[in-house]
Amino acid sequence: MIQLVLTIILLLVLAFLPPLIYLRWIRNTERYGKEPWSRLMVTFFWGAIMAIAIAVVLQVFILFFYGLSLEREYEWLKDGSIRMLVMVCVIAPFTEEFAKGIGVFSAKRQINEVEDGLVYGAGCGLGFAATENLLYEGNAFFSIGEKGLMVFLLFVIIRSISSVLLHASATSATGYGISKSLVLGKKFCIIPYFLLAVLMHSVYNFFASFGVLYAESLGNVAYLVGLVVAIAFAMGSIGVTRRKIRKLD
Repeated sequence: MIQLVLTIILLLVLAFLPPLIYLRWIRNTERYGKEPWSRLMVTFFWGAIMAIAIAVVLQVFILFFYGLSLEREYEWLKDGSIRMLVMVCVIAPFTEEFAKGIGVFSAKRQINEVEDGLVYGAGCGLGFAATENLLYEGNAFFSIGEKGLMVFLLFVIIRSISSVLLHASATSATGYGISKSLVLGKKFCIIPYFLLAVLMHSVYNFFASFGVLYAESLGNVAYLVGLVVAIAFAMGSIGVTRRKIRKLD
């Protein structure tokens, strides 16, 4: 029992600590008028709880019509069908970015500068990523077992520098559209920036699943190529987000 409790605590720390460190990093990108921690944490946990719940409900609803079960999205690609590719690169990004966008909009009273939307968007995305980490990393830990501890830790590190950063940067794009709409009165800004977030998420998912798609024809190198490009894309995207925050600040 004690061992199980300690394992759960370890998984929580590994899942939530990197996103929280990134949240501090993003918040400190602003030199002036930094967002209050209290409101940022509300947005973070909105992403971690409510956005996850909304995304799951939407995906279950869509999967019902697809005749599929809810599972890790990359597993859908194993049959190689176009329908599966649509689920991973269209449906999953759309539902998840929509759910996270609601969380950013819930912080609208705190958004009084254009760069604020980028910060709150990243915050909500990081919260979403934290819970997603907990689910995927928990599954990996209990599947691999203690003998594969190094493999598990490598998995944690890869997620922390890829999907976590992707969720932050993609949702910051939606947040940017929301803040431009609220601060500058550009009412139709939200949709194009939301679609940009979906596109970013879709591109990342494609490369993250590149190995599953092309391993048969390219061999194991497909996994390496997909992993490298996915990580580079995620890290480049968060770099663009931070530069935009600094420029607007």
